Amino acid sequence: MDTKFYYITEFARKTSVSVRTLRYYDQQGLLIPTNTDESGFKLYTDSDLVQLQSILTFKFLGFSLKDIQSILNESSLDLSTKLNEQKAMLEAKKNQINKIINAIEQVETTLNSASIDYESVTELIQLAHFNLKPEWVNQYLSTEDRKVMRGIAKESYTKETLQKLAKRGWTEEDHIRHLNDYQYFRKKLSELVQEGYKVESAEAQELVKFLMEMNNRYSQNDPQIKEGMKKSWERFKSLHEDQKPKIYTIPEFELEFIRLASIFYHQKLNNHKA
Repeated sequence: MDTKFYYITEFARKTSVSVRTLRYYDQQGLLIPTNTDESGFKLYTDSDLVQLQSILTFKFLGFSLKDIQSILNESSLDLSTKLNEQKAMLEAKKNQINKIINAIEQVETTLNSASIDYESVTELIQLAHFNLKPEWVNQYLSTEDRKVMRGIAKESYTKETLQKLAKRGWTEEDHIRHLNDYQYFRKKLSELVQEGYKVESAEAQELVKFLMEMNNRYSQNDPQIKEGMKKSWERFKSLHEDQKPKIYTIPEFELEFIRLASIFYHQKLNNHKA
C-alpha cells in the first residue's frame, strides 16, 4: 500500500487539530513529521495518526505533555496492546465521571430542601479535583523509575500475558486498594521485625496470608501472570541498589523475615492437608 502524505494544513483538517497545536507538538518532540517534500516542507503520514491519537487520549486522561512524552518514549508495545491500555484508562475515567454525575445529582436533590447538604458538595469537590493518572505508576515513581519497571515487565511477561494484564478491567478503586494494601504490608512488616516478632507468630502468619491474598487479587490466580510476577521480582532483586525504585525496595532483613514466615506458613498448611 502506497504511503499517503499530508501537509500540515491537510493533516490539521483531517484530524480537527489546529495547525498551531501540531506545530507545538512538533517543537516539543511529541509528534515530529519524518518526511519532507522537495521544498523542505514537512509531511505527515497515516502512521502519525496513531501517535496523535495516543497524545490526545493521554491528554484527555489528564497527563501533562511532559508525562505523555515520557510514556510515548518508553513504550514499545504494539498498537493493539497500546489501545487496550488506553481503553482500560478510559474506562476508569468513565467511572470517575459517573461518580461526579451522581454526586451532582445528590447535591441537586438538596437544593429543593430547606438546607443544602454541604457534605455532598464537599464530596463533589473531592471527586472533581481528583486527577486520574495511572496511580500505580505516576504518583509514586519518577520517570526513571517507570522506565526501570517497564523494562522489567517487558523481560518478565510474555506478550500474551501483558495483554491479559491490560485487559483485566481493573478500576480506579482496584488500583488504589492495591497501593494501600502494599503500603500496609510494608508498614506492618517493618513493625513486626522492629518489635522482635517470631516468624511463626500469629501476627507474622497473618501478614503472610495478607500478602498472598494481595498477590492473588493482582494476578487473578492466572498462572501466566503469577509466573511473570515471580520473574519480575527476581529481576528486580538482581538490580543494583541505586537502580531500584525506592517504593519497592525492602531491606534484606525484612525480606528474610517474610521469606521464613512464608515457609513456615506453607509447611503448616501442608501439615493440615496431610
